[in-house]
Formats: sequence, C-alpha cells, structure tokens
Amino acid sequence: MLPNLAALLVVLAPAAWLSPQDDLAPGELVEGELGYQLDDYLTRFERLGFAGVVGVEYEKKPILIRGYGLADRERGTPVTPETVFCTGSITKQFTAAAILALQDDGKLSVEDPLTKFFERVPEDKRGITLHHLLTHTSGLADPLAGDYDLGATAAWVRDQAFGCALQWRPGERYGYRNVNFSLLGMVIERVSGEGYEAFLQKRLFARAGMARTGYLLPRFAPESFAIGYQDGERWGTTLDHPLLADGPCWTLRANGGIQSTVGDMLRWHHALAEDRVLSRAAHAQLETPYADEGGGTFYGYGWSIQKSPSGKKLVAHNGGNGISFADFLRFVDEGHCIFVATNVASRVRESLAYDLAAILYGRPARALPETLARDRAALERYAGRYPLGEGSALEVLNLGDRLVLTGSGPDADELLYDETARTRMTQVRELFAALCRGDDTPFLAAYKGRQTSESIRAELAAARARWQEHLGTFRELGPAAARAGAESRVLSEARFERGNACLVTTWGPAGRLFAFECLDTAPFSGPPRVELFPVSSTEFRSYDDGEGLGQAVGFELDGERASALSLGAPPLVIARE
Repeated sequence: MLPNLAALLVVLAPAAWLSPQDDLAPGELVEGELGYQLDDYLTRFERLGFAGVVGVEYEKKPILIRGYGLADRERGTPVTPETVFCTGSITKQFTAAAILALQDDGKLSVEDPLTKFFERVPEDKRGITLHHLLTHTSGLADPLAGDYDLGATAAWVRDQAFGCALQWRPGERYGYRNVNFSLLGMVIERVSGEGYEAFLQKRLFARAGMARTGYLLPRFAPESFAIGYQDGERWGTTLDHPLLADGPCWTLRANGGIQSTVGDMLRWHHALAEDRVLSRAAHAQLETPYADEGGGTFYGYGWSIQKSPSGKKLVAHNGGNGISFADFLRFVDEGHCIFVATNVASRVRESLAYDLAAILYGRPARALPETLARDRAALERYAGRYPLGEGSALEVLNLGDRLVLTGSGPDADELLYDETARTRMTQVRELFAALCRGDDTPFLAAYKGRQTSESIRAELAAARARWQEHLGTFRELGPAAARAGAESRVLSEARFERGNACLVTTWGPAGRLFAFECLDTAPFSGPPRVELFPVSSTEFRSYDDGEGLGQAVGFELDGERASALSLGAPPLVIARE
C-alpha cells in the first residue's frame, strides 16, 4: 500500500506549470501512484550517484517534475526544476524546426541544394540538399576540431566540410555527423539575416513561451546552472569554456550545447504537439522516419523515430559530452513525455529515460541495488590518506556529496584496477600500437559501433597525418588509464618525436567498443577514481550503472573518525595516516 502522498510530496496544479505566463519557479510536482513509483525509483538512483532533473507527463498531464542530487557540489546547491542544464545534441531538433519554420515562411525548401546558400561548393557536393543535412545522409565528414576550439569559425567549419572527401554519395546511407547541423545553422543565419540564436528566440522560443532556453541571450543567473564534473573535478558549464564573440564555436553551435530547463522543454513538447511553432505539414516532416539508423530506429529531422513499448510512435533524441547528458522522449500518439538531464553523465547510462518509460507502461524497470541515503555531513570522517608502502598510497576524497577512492603508485594501481579494466587497458594499448603503425585491421575487428569501416579508416588516417605533421615519428607506447562509469572509458598514450597523442575508447556491456576519439592531449590520466556508496556506516561499495555493485571498501571507525580501511578478499587492512 502506497504512503499518503499528500504527507510526503509537494503538489502543484499541472495547468500552472505548463502556462507560458508562469514565473518559471513553480516548485516540484509528484502526482498519483505512477508519479510516486517514478520518484521512488529516482530517489534510489540518487543514492547511487544520480544528480539531475526529471520531467514526466502521462496522458498529457505532468506526474513528476523534480530535481535530485546537487547542481553545485562545492556550494551544496540542490537541483530544482529551475536548474539550467545543457541539452547536448537535443539542440539538433531546434535547428531542424528553425529550417522548417523558414520553409513555412516561404524562404527556403528542404529540397534546396547547398549551392543556393554557399558559394564555391565543390562539384562532388553540389548535389547535397538541406534534406541530406537534416537526415545525416550527406556523406560529409566532421572537422577535426573540438567544441571549444576558437579557430572553429563558421568559415573554417564550412571550408573543412567542403574540402574533405565525401564518405559516401549524398543520400546513399546514414551517418551521424555534427557538421550537418553546423551547416544548417549557417543557412538559418544567411536566410533569416539574423544570428542563429536570435532567430530561434524570436521565431520558435517566444511562440512556445520558453524564456530560459538558449546559449547567451537568456539572462541566466550564474547560480542557476548545473555544474559539470569530470573525474570528480569541477568542469563547469559549456559557457565556462572558450566561446566566440557571438556564441559557441561552430563545431558546437546549432548541433549541440543549448541550455534549458525542464519547464521549457515540456513547453516545447506542447508547442510542437499543438502546432504553435510549425504548420501541421512541417511538424509532420520533422517527425517522419527518413533514414535507417539500424537497430529498428530511423532518423527524421533532428529526431530519432522509434516504436514505443505499445508499438506506437516514439520521437526521441539525446545528447551529451561525457560531462552532462540529456534525453527527451515524446510518445506522440499516447500523450506521454519524458525529459531527463544530468550533470553526472558518467553515472547515468543512456537507458535511464527508457527505464522510466517502462514504469509508465507497467513493465518492470531495471533493478537498482539498495544503498543508504548519504549523510553528507558525515563523509569527512572517512576522508584521508591510507599508505600502502614506499611510493604508494590509497586516498579517500570527500567531494561534498560522495566519497571517491583513488591513489598513487604501483601498489595502488594493482588494488584500484579490476581485472576487466586491466584487460581492456592491455587491449587498447595493442589496438593503438597497431594504429600508430598504420594497421587499422585490429581496431575495425574490435569496433561494434555505428560508424562505417570507410569513415573509421578516414578518421584514423587523418589523425595519423595530423600527428606526423605536428609530432613527428611514432616512437613507443606510453601508459594507459581507465575510468569506470555508465560506459567505461579507456585511453592509451603514444609517444612521438615531439610530444604525445592518445586514443580514447568507450566500452559498453560485454566488452563492446562503440566509440573512440583520436586526441592530441589526454582528457584524463593516472589511477582511477572509484565513487563509493554506503550500504552501512562502515561499508561502502563501488557502483557501475552497467554492471551493478562492485568493489567493497570497509572502514574501521575510532569514534567519529575512520582509523583504517579494508578491501579485497581476504581483506587487506590499511591504517589511516
């Protein structure tokens, strides 16, 4: 029997939350038995490290709008419905809607070729249309630059896109590439005569009643953002990193990085459903399944089109950068909607929104292990240095809302890396050694993601050419490192004449290698940082969202302070320094 919700939950009238005229500070909402089930699930997940905001509608009515965990660990700021999150590649459907709005206004057609908007389009790319860009079927390759590379101006990205060899003929196949939507953002600016963000604000967001969505134009208070963390260190927000004068670099603009709140994203869902920002015909184009992504999903215009658990239409997209992650599921035939955003992407696998959807459809959600609610005030008792011997030590860090076990020295590495991590590190070093020698075959055999063999070979060849130009001849392999999380990341360094480069790989369940990056600098190094979650006052466990509870770490308490920790079997007891 469910507890009395009125005694446990703050409830807000749904009409007040969704009204475009509200003050965008409505508080939290948990409504009905389904809302309580979702909240209970997320509360248990919060104990396993989840922090973020969730908005759920069922049959067109909100049943859950709530924040979990901390938006800012250092300040102890909790996540609330007003917290601003990065939506990542969900941005793409805003760009697609802007293109269709311009079509509604008679200013372009999705069948228009690139030659209508750009000068000096190479012959092999003159057949690319806006439709090809919108559906990731253009054959263009992404430029080799990061999201915060200030050299990635509109002109540079355009020249890189036009200068690369096509990976396939336009329309021949699907391949997800950010550059497609970067070019669409440039088209929006050229046709509208306004900046990309300014056009979205005026033509889309204002009509939807969205005042807290965008890059720079909304007047976001600095304290309203969810702060991202990487390996436990404060990373900040996308706006804390290099920007061009008028917004993000064009490797990010129009394809990712727009900030928003759960309230605005639900308003957007309703604005689309009620045809308030697009004509009915344009809305239908936005959500038509055009390009086969594989695995039973099809890409529309900035949306992935799938089947819901009941076999009806599900329109979805997610986005993340390894720091933040967001997911947006719209069950358009059934009146349900789920929006999830988190600032701890490493703790959240991409199935979270689908786990919540299972609850909506009366199906069992993925089981979560039971842990205790963390007493943040008590975490400091465990923090400290635990020496292992000469040159090695374990260290327990208090990150404000969680403990992290890390260390230094060879003895610490042996204790902190499990057998799976050590195996993967060895495998990645072997793959990287082959790549540096010019042999892509082992990598292609291990890769199980969505890129084609042709695009992988092209990306690896471009990386090798860049390293040879800037770093010289390959000398030897350097160290490897691993980071566990919802998806395990493993990197290996390589040493060249004039510096180092690295291969970063992302692994899923069952040893599935599904993503990689060839980088000039290592995004992390050194021993792992294992997050710990309490199962009692003296025992903590690591947790991986794909593999469940892992390593156990015990503490011996001397009054209010830990005097030793123990781990392994048989347990190794290490006195605190």
